[in-house]
Amino acid sequence: MRFRIVRSILWGGVLAAGAAVVFSSTLATGGAASAASEVAAVLQEADPHREPGTLGDLLERSAKIASLGKSAEGEMRKFLAADDPFWRLVAAASLLESSAQDPTAVAALDKAVRDGTPPTRLLALAVLERFPGNRTLPALAALSRTSGMDAAFRAEAAASWWRVARHPEARQILLSIVQDPAASQGARRAAVLGAAEAQGIPAVRKELERLALEPSIEGRLARSLLEKDQAVAVMGVRENPAFLGREAVLEEMVATVQKHYVDEKRVSVESLFDAVGKGIAASLDRHCEYMTPEEAKESEEMFRGEYAGVGAQVEKDEAGYIQIATAFFSGPAYNAGIRTGDRITKIEGESVQELSLTEGVKRLRGPPGSTVTIEVIRAGWQEPQKFTLARGTIQRETVFWESLPGGIGYLRLVQFGEKSYQEFSQALDALEKEGMKGLVIDLRANGGGLLDAAVSITSQFLPSGALVVYTEGRSPDYGQREEYQAGGAYYQYFARSGGQIQQFRDWLNPAEAKQRGLRPISHKIRPPYPIAILTDKSSASASEIFAGAMRAHGRAFLVGATTYGKGSVQRELPLSASRRVNDGATEQARLKITIAKYFLKDGVSIHGIGVKPDIEASVPEMEGWKFAAHLKLVTSGAFKKFFDAWYVKDKARYEQLLASGAPANDYPGYGAWAKEVAPEGLPDKDLFHLFRLELRKRIMSEIGKPFPLEIPLEEDVPLQRAMVELGAKAGIDLAAFKEYASFKDKFGQEKNPPPAPK
Repeated sequence: MRFRIVRSILWGGVLAAGAAVVFSSTLATGGAASAASEVAAVLQEADPHREPGTLGDLLERSAKIASLGKSAEGEMRKFLAADDPFWRLVAAASLLESSAQDPTAVAALDKAVRDGTPPTRLLALAVLERFPGNRTLPALAALSRTSGMDAAFRAEAAASWWRVARHPEARQILLSIVQDPAASQGARRAAVLGAAEAQGIPAVRKELERLALEPSIEGRLARSLLEKDQAVAVMGVRENPAFLGREAVLEEMVATVQKHYVDEKRVSVESLFDAVGKGIAASLDRHCEYMTPEEAKESEEMFRGEYAGVGAQVEKDEAGYIQIATAFFSGPAYNAGIRTGDRITKIEGESVQELSLTEGVKRLRGPPGSTVTIEVIRAGWQEPQKFTLARGTIQRETVFWESLPGGIGYLRLVQFGEKSYQEFSQALDALEKEGMKGLVIDLRANGGGLLDAAVSITSQFLPSGALVVYTEGRSPDYGQREEYQAGGAYYQYFARSGGQIQQFRDWLNPAEAKQRGLRPISHKIRPPYPIAILTDKSSASASEIFAGAMRAHGRAFLVGATTYGKGSVQRELPLSASRRVNDGATEQARLKITIAKYFLKDGVSIHGIGVKPDIEASVPEMEGWKFAAHLKLVTSGAFKKFFDAWYVKDKARYEQLLASGAPANDYPGYGAWAKEVAPEGLPDKDLFHLFRLELRKRIMSEIGKPFPLEIPLEEDVPLQRAMVELGAKAGIDLAAFKEYASFKDKFGQEKNPPPAPK
């Protein structure tokens, strides 16, 4: 029996009430005595092993009546008009059993589906599906197409039509009900289960995963389908002819290691097979990772809760080091001088090259106040520097902004997080209210984040439906082309992942959002003021998508350095064969695997290439030995000593000097302090630069928030270059503002200036 019929069996029982009373009065109306008595005997028959009124009961009775031959047909035609719907269905089924395509039986079943109670409808559909033919198939097709009928039964009819005819229209009807915002929850349930069978699991996987959470018959069916799908995938791998004989090599290798390896503690079967998983993942690319059941569980807990750490988003680089994708402002790493792009080579003296990313993150985290010692290398340094960091609880904003003289808005986006769209929009509202004529969006050191956040922010500058980015791979389940268009909306839902219930959110394109009745995330398009986007080698993933899309649509020009080139999509897939139960909870290993790549609207992939700026500009990096001198001054307390003696006396004065870009001689007490603490060989200008950096940090800690400009304007060459170009495009005379005097004439006109925004 097909899984769809389970629901009919359970609901059909309510039809049995009063059946024994109804049939006798119907028989008395006429017909041959022998035929009537034989039919009556079947209808009165009681079977303790059969539940009255169910599909099984119906089919068994109809088959016995059909076996009586032609003599019973006339009697059963009378039952097509019986008061009790169950006997009407028995009569129709018996007629179809004996004469296959009886038109009166088909008409009775069609009427039962259209006008009957829910149990009657489901049983009637089951009978139609049981006897497919040139009359029942058109009936199923007509029922599936009837727009006026309840969508739940249209879905049931379409599922039956698909099972008996494999008609492509049935699949489309099921998918249309799944996507119909007006459809009831019951209709969607039925359509999801039908579409999973007709269209395949990938077409409705997310909906099926949500349905699997429900404590209902449909929920159990959804769970069964998902488990069957996983089992089929596992068996498909095991039965792959390319694997034949090769698994024996692995088994022999494990047995040999267990027998002969010198350290018995390291040769458990679990650890060896985990090592195989990690080796396979590591051989693919640096973003792939095998996670043991324990690691997968820890990863989920860290995702759901609030944990203490060093304050950085990290990833593995090509050499196996842990790279700082983003150093969070006010976090321990940032405050110690660690910056985006730096690479951690050791944690507590142990090389990180042999650690997975999950293992590395686990060692960086810990209770607030506890310490961790790491070694860090930076481009231009001859050797790593050692840092001892006190872990802290990290909470962060993602958007910082400032209105600069002349109507130039500056907005720094440090990560694409869940609240970034809201923060970004509020910043733009404030800047526009102050009369902004041109905008700089700073994505330097932005390691990425949520794709839907990048698409939603882009939606403020592009027309609804404009293609921001699309993904494409080769897997039939996860690699089909998926477009992300401006002007859509977030869709939040709960689903089970790896045995745990988690909250997810997807980006729905405008048409999909409208179908579900969701309001677009962006209700207005920003004015066409010129926009410059700052990028560097640490701008990655979502940053590259946003910057690339804005330029591809002619809405912005890029200044800085070529971006990182992270253009691949990863997904964590649970491994069914690893499932085990621990304290009543199901645990599974996971494979984080690259399934697709990102492509901009022109079909160009950014992966491994990055996004090249229209105008190249960079901030000179400090040499390694100078940074070491900086660390020595910090750890010796030299800066603290000055600030405690001078800054606290007149904080407003020092803040004003810093903001105005005043020279070193204007700072009270600085000259004598510099002569006392200056490291040997360190130029005066570099010591003053370090002094200003530490003064900024001190002021930021006092006011509890960062300066929007992470680098002072007078030192930030890419920002200066962007402002010169913006000034030309927006008609702003930089010479009219003293803050721009040092660089207004610093750059010549580009031979090929960036395109004007559309």
